[in-house]
Amino acid sequence: MTKSASFSYKAYNAEGRLVSGKLSASSKELAFGLLWNQDLTPVEVQGDQSPIEQTTWWTRDITIFSSIPKRDVANFTRDMATLLKSELTVDEALRLAAAETTNKKIRATVTTVLNDVIEGRAVSQAFRLHPQLYLADLCALLGLTTV
Repeated sequence: MTKSASFSYKAYNAEGRLVSGKLSASSKELAFGLLWNQDLTPVEVQGDQSPIEQTTWWTRDITIFSSIPKRDVANFTRDMATLLKSELTVDEALRLAAAETTNKKIRATVTTVLNDVIEGRAVSQAFRLHPQLYLADLCALLGLTTV
């Protein structure tokens, strides 16, 4: 018998709203699949842990004075440009880029940008608020102007 685990998730629904919740699945991959089957675009899926199972402080991802690796920024920029050039809407491209990246900082930043865009901020303006991802350069490459 396969052991089922509990997962917390954040995902976008068909209306473009960020929703969160919990679900049970035997693996993280299956949890992603369950969300897609519910017409949700997953942004984050994390296994729930009891306090005893939580990682110790010395093994946690601590980011003091660290920046996003240039390789990750380059991969994100290339992926984002490809998604936008494929005629996806900006919010669809941002959702997919956030779901695909493995870098937690990039995912958090892209989710913030997506929320700004959904709330009505111009794409170029939302991008320029996050210089760590060089999104202003992406705007220039794609011909987006500041509004």
